[in-house]
Amino acid sequence: MVKQYVKKITSALSAAVFLTTIILPANLFAQTKETQYFPIPSSRVGPYSAMGTGYYGAQIDYMNYVNATGGVNGVMLTWQECETEYNAAKTVECYQRLMTKDGQKMVVFDTLGTPGA
Repeated sequence: MVKQYVKKITSALSAAVFLTTIILPANLFAQTKETQYFPIPSSRVGPYSAMGTGYYGAQIDYMNYVNATGGVNGVMLTWQECETEYNAAKTVECYQRLMTKDGQKMVVFDTLGTPGA
């Protein structure tokens, strides 16, 4: 008798789960479209330009590629570039300017070399 009772409950729960997945609209579970902000303190001009032009160009190309293929788990990447000219004073200025964008705080401030350290 207990086995029959458990079997009925299991069947009812299975049917409820199945019907719930069919009846509920798919957009109920959809996430809102989010973005993640990345500041780019670049050095395309100045003494570091030979390395900086390729590196920062590739970084932007990669983020464009990630967005073109759907983002990171649906989260699209946004960025803003600021030229530092491999200069400490300009790097600090860029840091202060790029710290936030539309209320999003930066997750990383990727610098190459001493001026950003």
